[in-house]
Amino acid sequence: WSVLRRVVSGMALPDLPRSRRKAGAIWAVSVVRDEADIVELVIDHLLAQGVDGILIADNRSVDGTRELLRQRASGDPRVHVAIDAEPAHHQSEKISWLAHHAWRAGADWVVPFDGDEFMFAEGQSLGEHLRASDAGMIYASFHHMVPTQVGPPTRETTFVMDTAPAFPGKVVLRSHPLAVVASGNHEAFRTGPVRVGLHVAHAIYRSPVQVARKLRQGAAAESLAAERIHIKRGEHWISGAALGDQQIEKIWHRMVTGRPAPEVGFPAVGPMANVKPLQWTSWNSSGELP
Repeated sequence: WSVLRRVVSGMALPDLPRSRRKAGAIWAVSVVRDEADIVELVIDHLLAQGVDGILIADNRSVDGTRELLRQRASGDPRVHVAIDAEPAHHQSEKISWLAHHAWRAGADWVVPFDGDEFMFAEGQSLGEHLRASDAGMIYASFHHMVPTQVGPPTRETTFVMDTAPAFPGKVVLRSHPLAVVASGNHEAFRTGPVRVGLHVAHAIYRSPVQVARKLRQGAAAESLAAERIHIKRGEHWISGAALGDQQIEKIWHRMVTGRPAPEVGFPAVGPMANVKPLQWTSWNSSGELP
């Protein structure tokens, strides 16, 4: 409860619509930090997949992410930007709080996402899949990928993707005033049948500079959270944050050639596949995956 109080007091929410839950209404919620190179592509993807509203909180970004999100929200009434000032990685409490406000805005479904994730259904859009489902929660398989080209990702970018799903996966859930989303969006606590069938293409790392920043920022935020609630920190954050720039350059070369980098959480179980998922309309709609 003390953590939740900190999260609520540190979150400045925008004015949101208030309405009863609407059948089939889908809202996506997220907390992002320094994802300016890719977050707008993720927003475009969610809207193209049939999501009705996006509530996205910026957590102390310094790379222009906050300004980009505000500009996007000013021109699109479906996008709503919150400001998250809490430095610790209390992701469960933050996402659950945003999911609660999505419910208040009328969401029937809540899609928790990170600023580097592209979620798909099979053979149809995400929105079509959710609106036809009887589930209370749906699990999504989770596939790490890295770009093979230098520079910010675009719809034309080729990624090398691990076709073996990483553990654990992700979840989508029916809205509820008391719904709780676990840290990492890997699990949720919600009534109703549980189904499978969704997939996430995760652009986990995108350049050596971004790898270093993500690991070091993540380790610091998780360390602060662990001190407050007395939990063990994630091992890949600890080992990754200790790496030097030259070590990260070597690890980056391994990843873009489809080889494992377990020290930064990229197992590359395989088989690995070169794909352009930002062009897909549904999971593997191009037939690029084996």
